[in-house]
Amino acid sequence: DLTDVQKDFLDAALVYYRDVAENSGSNAQAKSEAAEAIRRVASIHEASSRFADAESAAERAIGLFGELIAEDPHSRTHRTGAAK
Repeated sequence: DLTDVQKDFLDAALVYYRDVAENSGSNAQAKSEAAEAIRRVASIHEASSRFADAESAAERAIGLFGELIAEDPHSRTHRTGAAK
């Protein structure tokens, strides 16, 4: 189980990564940063035992990485991000 300090830290990180994801631009770099932020949101939800939220965020991140891969199939960064 997480301590109160750990929970507070994860909640603060969650707010930060959600903000990054929601306020990114539309170019490939911004989409990549948003996908990575959403992947981290999924990890935070998983660490907090919020499994349904983790699954939803992971699916969203995979979808964004999929879009990026479709736009640039040779990008190792996008394929690696999707694999995480």
